[in-house]
Amino acid sequence: MVTVAAWQAWVASLPSDPVELAQVRAGLQVEVTQAERRLAEVLATGGNSRAHRETLIELAKLNSKLRLLEARLVAA
Repeated sequence: MVTVAAWQAWVASLPSDPVELAQVRAGLQVEVTQAERRLAEVLATGGNSRAHRETLIELAKLNSKLRLLEARLVAA
């Protein structure tokens, strides 16, 4: 689980430069693709409920980060 403090620390660590921010976004997009692949594998093997739940939580966290980055890039 991501705590408020962890989220705030992550947000504070983000670069202000749009080019660097885009690089962070690209890295997160890779992580999302990997998590989606793991979710597909879990579902293909019968969907272990714990692994399924953990992967869904991971995807939700990553997508939250991506939405924040997208908003910052639009504002930049």
